[in-house]
Formats: sequence, structure tokens, C-alpha cells
Amino acid sequence: MVWFRTFIISVVFILLSSFAWCETFKVISFKGEVETSKDQKIWEIVTQGQVVKTGTWIRTGPKASATILLPNRTQTKISRNAEFQLNYQAKEKQTQVNLKLGKIWSKTNKKPAKISVKAPNAVASIRGTEWVVEVLADSSSSLAVLEGAISLEGGDGVTKQIDNGEVANVGSNGTISITKLLNPENYLQFIFKYEVEPFAYAPEDAGAGIDKTSRLSKVDPSDKTTACALDNSVTPKIFLESVQNRNPSCLVKIEPNILPNGKWKDWASLIKADANFALGDTKAGNSILEGIAPSSGKLYVEAKFDFSNGEYDSAIKKLELGVKDAFSKASFYSLLGEIQQAKGNPDSALVFYKKANEADPYWQKPLIKISQIEIANSNYDYALAVLKLSEKLAGKTNLLASGKAQYFSYRYQLEEARQEANVVLQSDPNQFDMLVALGIVELKAGNHQEALDFFVQALAIEPNYAKAYVFMAVAHLHANEVAQAITQLERAIKLDGKDPLPHVVASQIYASELESGKAIFHSREAIKRTTNKTSWGQLANDQQGGANVGRRFLEVGLPNHAREASQNTKNASWAGSYLFRAATAPSALERNSQYIRGFTLDSQTFGSQRNRPDVIARPGDYGYREIKIGLGEKNNDVALKIGTNGRRIEGNSEFSYLTDIGVFQTQRDAYFAADNTDTSTFGLGFFGIGWRDNFDRNRFLTANIVPFETSGTFPIEDTTTRIDFGASFRKDNSIFLNSLAAENGDAEISVNVSGGCSGVDSMKTSALEFGVGEVGVRLNKTELSWAAEGAYRQATSDYTVSDPTSSTACDDLTTSYSERVEKLENYEYDWVFSVGLKEKKGNIIREVRARGLLYDRDFTQSLSLDSVAQAGVTSNVSEIRIRPSIGISNLSNKLNYSLAIIQDYHPLRQASLQIDDIAGVPTKYEFMNSGGHINQASAHFRYQMSENTKLFVNFDEFEIKNNPIYMIFREQWNADLLENFTLNKFNNPNTNRIYKPSSSFAAGRFKATTIKAESLLSDTLTMYSGIEFLDGKVVDHPGYDEAGVYGRVADVPESLVHVGFTKRYSNFLVAAIAYQMTGVVSTAYGTPYDKSGQKLNYTRPLAGGELGADLTHAYTTNSSNSNEYKITLTYRNYF
Repeated sequence: MVWFRTFIISVVFILLSSFAWCETFKVISFKGEVETSKDQKIWEIVTQGQVVKTGTWIRTGPKASATILLPNRTQTKISRNAEFQLNYQAKEKQTQVNLKLGKIWSKTNKKPAKISVKAPNAVASIRGTEWVVEVLADSSSSLAVLEGAISLEGGDGVTKQIDNGEVANVGSNGTISITKLLNPENYLQFIFKYEVEPFAYAPEDAGAGIDKTSRLSKVDPSDKTTACALDNSVTPKIFLESVQNRNPSCLVKIEPNILPNGKWKDWASLIKADANFALGDTKAGNSILEGIAPSSGKLYVEAKFDFSNGEYDSAIKKLELGVKDAFSKASFYSLLGEIQQAKGNPDSALVFYKKANEADPYWQKPLIKISQIEIANSNYDYALAVLKLSEKLAGKTNLLASGKAQYFSYRYQLEEARQEANVVLQSDPNQFDMLVALGIVELKAGNHQEALDFFVQALAIEPNYAKAYVFMAVAHLHANEVAQAITQLERAIKLDGKDPLPHVVASQIYASELESGKAIFHSREAIKRTTNKTSWGQLANDQQGGANVGRRFLEVGLPNHAREASQNTKNASWAGSYLFRAATAPSALERNSQYIRGFTLDSQTFGSQRNRPDVIARPGDYGYREIKIGLGEKNNDVALKIGTNGRRIEGNSEFSYLTDIGVFQTQRDAYFAADNTDTSTFGLGFFGIGWRDNFDRNRFLTANIVPFETSGTFPIEDTTTRIDFGASFRKDNSIFLNSLAAENGDAEISVNVSGGCSGVDSMKTSALEFGVGEVGVRLNKTELSWAAEGAYRQATSDYTVSDPTSSTACDDLTTSYSERVEKLENYEYDWVFSVGLKEKKGNIIREVRARGLLYDRDFTQSLSLDSVAQAGVTSNVSEIRIRPSIGISNLSNKLNYSLAIIQDYHPLRQASLQIDDIAGVPTKYEFMNSGGHINQASAHFRYQMSENTKLFVNFDEFEIKNNPIYMIFREQWNADLLENFTLNKFNNPNTNRIYKPSSSFAAGRFKATTIKAESLLSDTLTMYSGIEFLDGKVVDHPGYDEAGVYGRVADVPESLVHVGFTKRYSNFLVAAIAYQMTGVVSTAYGTPYDKSGQKLNYTRPLAGGELGADLTHAYTTNSSNSNEYKITLTYRNYF
């Protein structure tokens, strides 16, 4: 029963901890003299991390400040000369602050937060806002609202509401007056984290006889001394040792006159001003600076103070002026780097940090900053080399530990990250970046509550750290607190307008909540802020690339916007680029190729939730159940599916899995037997596993099995299996990929032959595929990718036809017979080497790709009629070719274009490592089969007609020579097995292609013109419309002479007109499309026909899942039954 007692104790501990959290207050950090008292008579010095009980009074000295967490994770900062009482009213679950004197800033991070602030002449009722309240010595007070709204009752009994951006002044008589808040920064100066840096602006001889200035001037927090000997008898040496303390409460006591010369006196004055700023005494700090002669050191302190108040441009000007004469140029360059980072310019920051390192190679700070930027850019090898150099030059320090913590966190080495972060926090609990690092570690470990605690503490110390708000939003999302997540993202966007990450996260959240207008807005904002160096490697990918902002456009019925967005944010090293491109790919080859690369780059895709975004991947187990019922005039179907997936972390390894099992049955009218019905039953088994080590080495394995059976006109028994394996190894400048696949098919097809005969075709196929390649290879401003791939296929068909009665002869051939035995054998392989170069300069993208290939095929047909051998067919082909492609794309805001000339080859592989657009133009693989060739010329134009409407005009001309042998075995080569696991949250008909081209022809020439318009008509309504013209004809194929193999360009219309709408309501979504096709060629009807139709979808959340209803209608000319209706109901429940 030990386990039971342990369980009970753990539960009680958690409950007590939660209770204590709700009713107590915690001192996160403080400077100067901060005291607590129960009765305002006996005062005691506060300690770091002290828990303060309800009813306690707290006061700060004239050179002091404090950071406190209120219940419900509300962060609060207290200025100097403050005195207040903290109370928690358990019954009302409300915090009450009785402010007697001083200034308090507070920001709630979890709504709703009930807080009451009582001043001598007013009471403020707060419900989740950011605010500053100040009480002066004459009992007058002011309350500034920076976010949200506050109800304020004056001493005269009148209550007024103070809105965002307003300040209320309350006179000593309790009368309230409200004005516009003109300078919010004046209210916030005291809340920012500010460190004293005495040696950053020290005179040249400051370190003489003691140590290198570079070593002294940047004392690591763990090396702080406790010396504070600053009386009149102090010597310069003792003064230097005391200055190393860097404690502003000590340094503020400096008397400059005790030092020997003018330079040192000015230095001491600058230190004193710096310390006053750190303690929040802006007036005293500025007063001291006014008495100091102009110098580079004075410019540095002024610039640092401007930087702390968000005056970036002013700070930059002062630093650029001061660095010219500065002794410690490294400090100036380092601060310039920090400012550029704060402005969202990591590339510029990197330049300044490297200059700082050149000026002072032994200073760790610039090296650590360089490593952190490179980590964010996914250059992990370079970052690790910089960290090792830093340790070699300056040893183990807190700075080094902070850099390592971030490095380990990004690479999912969670325990190592915890250890390094704790090393820092043990000696310096106020290191907010380490608190954020620990929060990210807990997020990745699946502990969102612990993560929230770390983020709250970090933001209480440094409220302007934008990234912390983003990760706090993710923690709220993991806790299903969507409103709080959005609040934190809004704060992050406000603080850092150049970072695309909060917009990416916001777009995902709004999309999952059916807020389509806001989802599109944030997607566009993310695209604007995305650069070549933007890294999305830390974002969790779902199986359809849901982290890609292009997904937002697809979900609301804007497929061309979606594909353009995916092109604009494409990153060759990010799985999300490929997984989403798979969702918009027009061909099976491109779709499967993108899936393979996505899985290979991020094997943890299998473990992500399929019904809501995770943003940061975490451990967990998920699942769904689905039932689908379709009722129609010509076909009915029913389907049952169940799937599970999940993720685990063990040490430095991550594991994920995904399983899907389904059973499907369809009944439809047979094309060639009006009184017959074909019934098809098939199953689905999909299993995928992935494992990743140290974020660098990914491996995945998937297995598919699809048994299929049809009874009716053409009875079929078929089983297809496929196994795929992929692996990748990540380096800074590229990612190496390799993949293997094996596929096997076994089918038996029964046919009725004219003349009353019957036949059976036993078909067996097998394939082996393999490939290696590299993506994201950086060559100056050019990106290179390459792949070497091959595939081997064999197929046999034993076809036997006989007359069961022997009374009549079979007459489907020119010669009548009673028995026919035909055997087909095909063996083919190819070797393909592909290389691509991509260069981007401004808005211009240039791409070149070349394929070199060797293809070999041996096909034989043997035929006997009534035991007499007949002339067979032999087709032996061996060829070597080079297939080059070139393209250029302009991505300007108003009118942009993509031009491409493509000579390409459809590899035998079902999933290739080197299938991609050329400058945004896709190859027309949907018209090709394996072993086919294409020559294509395309001109695609995109015109922004208005802010919310875009026109897409495409001209394509292409000539295709297909592989005629492939058509014989096409039923067995299952090119879509890899997408069997996918789940679309919304079945929007505007995202699906209205017709699916057939590749059942030997050769053809095509001209296609497409004009489409997509518009966001409102926040809740989108429109998708267009017209297409396609002129296609079959041409002679010299490689094979059997007349029947030519086939026809089936299922492709000569023209297509369509218009569709997607409308979001409060809790459901409706999408509809109407279309008209003319001149459609079909194997079912023989002659061209016209077809029109409508599709309607209704989707809504229901009982922990989703309900979808699809209604379709089609009207076909040249058919005896021209109208066809069908309704399909789908319910999916997540668990």
C-alpha cells in the first residue's frame, strides 16, 4: 500500500500548494531596503523569494523597489517610498491592496482577476488589466489605465469608468477628473529591469594593477562581491573592489569627491547616476548627469536609460557618437546589439555583437548573444562552437550557463537545460531569461502550469520581454485558456512589431476558434514579417502543416492565396513548408513527395494533436472516432474510422506514433450494366512511428495495408501494402535526407467478355524505391538542393479467358476463340540525379533545376488462343536524358508574376526527395504517369486588386509523353497510400479541385488558361470564383503500337466556370460552390458531355468533436439519368 499512501500525500500536497498560492503573496525580487510588518510597528527586512501572508504591510525605502506576485499570478512592481497592505479575501476570491503611499504597477496574466486597490480617497475595482496607481504625500492620487478598463469610486461617492489610455486624478477631497494619457512611459519608468554596469564606461586606467579591464568591466553575476567600502578613507583599489559589487543600494552611496582625479570623479558620478536609475529614482539620476561634463561615458549611461524607456533611436544616436572616443568600445557595440534585438533586427544585432567581440575577445557577453541569435536561426553547430570558445576564454560563468540552457532547450535536451538554468538562478534569481528558458522546458515537457509560473515570474522582473508573452500564450493554450492566450499575444505584438511568431500563433488559435477574419489578418501580418532567416524549427507541426500560415487561407476557401502564402514563407529546412504544400498539391506525386520530406525533417509530426494547435510540441496521447454515411441516387457509402497518436520524451530522445484503422463500403450503379450494382468494401491500416535524437537526427517508419474487394460488374480482390522509411541529419547549412520504400500488390480481377465468355486477370506488382539528398545548402546568397534516387519495379499479369459453355466463341479479338491465355511481364528501373539552385534578391526569385536520368524498361506479352501461340508484343526501352528547368518570380506587393520553362520527368518513385515548384510554378504532374516526360511553358500572374481581393491569371502550355505500360498496371500502383492518415478539420468544397485529370493516355498536347479571383468580403465571408479553358488532344506515341493503349484525356473539361463562398457564423461554418463544365470526355459515356453542379458543406463543433454535412447535386447531359443528389453526414469525436 506504499504506492497508495504516496498518491494520497501527493494529492494533499498539490491541494495545499494550490490553496497557498491563492492566499499568499511572493516577493520575487527587490533592491534596496524593503521591509514587512504585521502591525506597522515592528518592521523586518524582506528576503528573496519570501512568501508574505495576507494582512502584511510592506514598505520600500527611498532607494528601493520590489517585485511581488499577487494571487492568480498577477505581477506587481513597487516603486521607492511606498507603503501598502496586502489582503486576500477568500470568500470573494479577491485581492485587496491598501496603498498608503507610493506607486504600484500591476498586470494580470490570468483572467478574470479580482483586485481592489484602496487609496486614501478612492477605491478602484479591477478586472484583469494593466494599470499604475500612485498616492502622494498629500493623499491625492492618480490611476493610469494602460490596458483594459477600471471602475473608480471617489471619496465623494461618485463612480467613474477609466478606459484604456486614460488617467484619473483624484484630489485630496476625493473628486475624480479624467484626462487622456499622453505619455505612458512616464508611468512605467520604474518597472523596467535595469542593471548597473560601472566598468562599461570606466576610464582607461580603471583596472591598472588589478586585472584586465575586459575581465573587470563585465563581472558575471555569480562573481559579485559583497564589499561595500565607500567611506572617505577608501583607496582606489578598495573602491574598485566595491564597484564590482554592482549592487545599486551600495553604489548609490558613492561620494565622487573621495576619488583622486577628475576622470575618476566623473566615473564615480556616472556610477551613482546609474545606480539611481536602477533604483527607480529618475529625478536623482538625471540631476547627477546634468552636473557631469560631456563624455563617452555620459553618453553611454544616457543611452542605456533611454533604451530602458523604449527610446531606441535616441539611444542609438548617443551610442554611435560615444563609441568614437570610448575606451571600452565593446560595451557600446554590445548595447547597440541589444537595442537592435529589441527592435526586431537580429541581423543588425549580430553585426554589433561581432564588433564587440573583436574589440574585446575575452568578454563572454557578446559571444553568448551571438550564440543565442544563431540558435534562433537554427545554426546549432555554430552556436555550440561559440559557446565552447566562450568557455575556453573566460571559464564557466552564469552567462555561459544561460547560453547553454537556451541551446539545450532548443534541442529538446530538457534535463541539461534545467541544470544549466538552475545554476544561474541559484546565484542570481532575477535572471528573467533563465526563468523563460525553464518555462519553455516545462512547456516541452508537457507541464503547462509550471511553465506559466516561470513566465509570470520572468515578466514580473522584465515586463518588456516580448518572447515571454508568446510562450506564456502557448502555456495558456495548453491549459485550454484561449482568451488569456490571445491577451498575451496582443502584448507580445505591441512590444515587438517585427516578430512574425506571435502572429503565426494567433492565426492558429483564431482558426481553431472559427475566427476566420482574424486568422487571415494575422497570417498576412506574419508573412509581411517573414525573412529569409526566419526559423520555424521550434513550432509543432501537425500532419497537414497546420503551423504554416498558408493553412489559414485554405480553411476559409482561398486555395490560391494559400499556395502563394506557402511559397512566400517557404523554408527548405522546416517540415511545415512541405506538409502544408502536400495539402495544396495538385498531383499525387507532389503530394506524396512533400509528405515524405516533411516526415523526414520532423518525425514528431505523428504525435501532434489533430483537432487543435499545440504550437510547442508536448508529450500526450490523443485519438478520434469517425463515422460517415452517404446516401445518393447512384451511390451510397458508409465508413468507420478510429485513430490514435501521441508523443513521448525519454532523456534526449523523442518518440511519436500514429495509427489509423478504417472500414469503408460503397455501393454504386455500374456504368455498363444498368440493372447491376457494384459493391466495394475496403479497409485501411496505417501505422507510423518517429523518433528524434538531440533535435538533429530524425527517423520515421510508416506502414500501409489496404485490402479491397468489389462485387458486381467487375469483381476484384486486391491487397496493397507499402512501407516507407526516412531519416535526416541536420547541420547548420543543410539537412541530409535519405529514404527507402517497398510496395507490393496482389489482385485478381474478374471480367465478362463479349460472346458470353468470362476472364480472370491475376496481377502482381512490387517496387523498391530509394534516395538520398540534401536541402537548404547555403552558398552565399544561393540555396542548393540535390537528390540521387532510383526505383525498381516489376509487374506480371496472367489473363485467362474462356467460354464456360463451349457453345459459342469469344469474339472480343479479331480472331474468335474458346480459350485465351495471355501473360504480361514488365521490368523497369530508373536512376535520377537532380540538382536545384535558388537565389532570392529582394522581391526577385530565380530558380534553376536539372535532372539527369537513366531509364530502362523490358516489357513482353505472350498470347495463345486455343493453345496456339500468337504474335506477342515486346517493348524494350533504354534512355539517358537531361531535363533542365528555369524560372523567375517577382513577389512585389501589387503585381507579381512567375515565369518558367520546364522540362521534367515523372520518376518511378511514388515519393521523391526532389519534387518542387520552379519559381512558384508547379509541373503538371497530375497529367503524367510514372516514366512520363513533359515540356512546359508557364506564365502566372497575381494582381492585388484591392486590400482583400486578388486576381490570379495563369497561362500554361505543355506536351506530355506518358509511359504506356504504366496504364496496364495503374490500378495496382497506389500513389495515394501516404495520405491515408490525413484529417481535414473542414471539408470546404472551395479547397478541392472540381475535376481530377486522368493520365490514361499515351501522349498529348495541352493549352490551359485560368482566371481566378479570391476575395475576403468581410471578416466572416470569402469568395472564390474563376473560369478555366483547356484545349487538349491525344497525339501518336511511337513507343507502343497497340491501338487501345492510347486512351483519351478523360474527365477533363474544355471549359469550367465556378463561384464559391465560405461563411463563418458564431459557432459553425458554411461553404458552397456552383460550377459548370463543358466538353468533358469520359470513359463512362463515350462522347463529350456537359456537367453542372453544386456542393454545400456545413461544419460545426459538437460534443467534443465535429459534425459535417455535405450536400451535392450534379446535372449531366448525354445521360439517361441526368440528375444526381447525394447527402453525406460525418461525425468525428476526439478523445
